[in-house]
Amino acid sequence: FPILEYASRFAFISVNVVSSREGLRAEVELSRESASAFGAAASDNIAVPAWSVVAEATLRAVSEFLDDATRLCLIGVVKAPLGDNEAMLVRVDVVSSRCTKSLAGCALVDGHENQSVVFATLDAVNRVSGKLDFKSSIEYKIQ
Repeated sequence: FPILEYASRFAFISVNVVSSREGLRAEVELSRESASAFGAAASDNIAVPAWSVVAEATLRAVSEFLDDATRLCLIGVVKAPLGDNEAMLVRVDVVSSRCTKSLAGCALVDGHENQSVVFATLDAVNRVSGKLDFKSSIEYKIQ
C-alpha cells in the first residue's frame, strides 16, 4: 500500500555509495516541499559497513534546509533483528540553543541497506521537523 508523504517532511530521492582505495563516499539527495538538497560524507575506513557514512550524508542534506543555529549529530547506526526481518536503527541528537534532544528512527531492511539507513535517519528527524527552524532559501555551494 502507498505511504503518504506530507509536504513539510523530508523525502528520499536517492542515495549513492562509492567504495574506492581512498575509502567510502556517500551522497544523499532529499526534497522538502518543492526544494531539494544534497549531502555528502566520506570515511577512510572501507572495512566497515557504509551505514554511518550514509546516515551522516543524510543529516548533511537535512542540514541544508535548517537554520545554521541547529546542528544534527549522528550518535549511532545499528542493524538489529526484528521478528523475521531486520531493521536499521539510527540515533540523532538535535543541538540548538544549548539544548539537546535525542531522536531515534527505524526502518525495515527490504534488500537495500543504504536506503533503509536513509529512511531510518529521516524517521528520526521527521518526528520533530515541524519544530525546527528552517532557512528561508537554500544556497548551493559550487566546489
